[in-house]
Amino acid sequence: MLTDACDNALDLSNVAADASYKASYHGQFRDDQRTGQGTWKVAVADYEVEYTGEWERGVVHGHGELTCYKGRALFYQRHGTWKNGKTHGVGEATNFHTGGVY
Repeated sequence: MLTDACDNALDLSNVAADASYKASYHGQFRDDQRTGQGTWKVAVADYEVEYTGEWERGVVHGHGELTCYKGRALFYQRHGTWKNGKTHGVGEATNFHTGGVY
């Protein structure tokens, strides 16, 4: 299953990109909120997390890909859909640490 650090990284996506979180966002904005296509990157504990995909009103919403690295090793990856910042609908997740595919 996804580690807390990887899971919690998307919860930080509503915080402004900030050097204290080693976070950044590159993408589209509308009305000063992330909306459209964009990439969010954040470092949390020993993990680096990246989400690339659709955003709506500042939260992950639509189709995208979440990738989590532990150190330099690929740890977890999910392709699929999100709704209001949470996984939703069809998607596939792979935990490279355990070999599990969900």
